[in-house]
Amino acid sequence: MADVICPNCNERFHSTTDRYNPDLPPNGSMFRLKQQYVENGWSSFIEDESTIQDNLICPECGGSYREGNPARVRIDAEQYADEMGRKEWAGNEYTAVEPKKPGRPRKN
Repeated sequence: MADVICPNCNERFHSTTDRYNPDLPPNGSMFRLKQQYVENGWSSFIEDESTIQDNLICPECGGSYREGNPARVRIDAEQYADEMGRKEWAGNEYTAVEPKKPGRPRKN
């Protein structure tokens, strides 16, 4: 499971579940509060499909996990790629992309 990164405080309190799909609008069933926080009595949004993207809230700062339009949730792309068994994953804008070299190729 990949960590969810809060765009406001950059902390990681939730992780993705097997229902997470970066191509679908995020909802509460796609994320779980990490066990260490559950054990310490932290609360979270309702973790089912009834929790829509605007209600995915960071338990620390109270900011929304939702970013951009269409709505996305920032996740740790490396963890997700490892989970999916791929070396590279281009599922969202937070994935590191190799920059293109400027200029035109030389002719011989």
